[in-house]
Amino acid sequence: MKMQFRLFRAQHNGLRFEIEEDLPRVGAYLYRYEGEETTHDYLQDSIEDCKEFALEEFGVPLDSWVFLKMLDSQTDIPFVDNYLS
Repeated sequence: MKMQFRLFRAQHNGLRFEIEEDLPRVGAYLYRYEGEETTHDYLQDSIEDCKEFALEEFGVPLDSWVFLKMLDSQTDIPFVDNYLS
């Protein structure tokens, strides 16, 4: 079963933040990067919850989020198809 998930990115105070959508029953992940290294990851119920969390915890403005692309479960996130099988 092929699924697609949204990926968002924001820059704030020299740091990169990404939100990666997961299965509806899982939610979305907020990642904080320093350089190329992930320093934090948080699971939230939705993309909007991730944006609010990033604002509260790190001061990332809500209007700084940019949609990057759709992730394909079969090519970008292969483990999702295994989970759905």
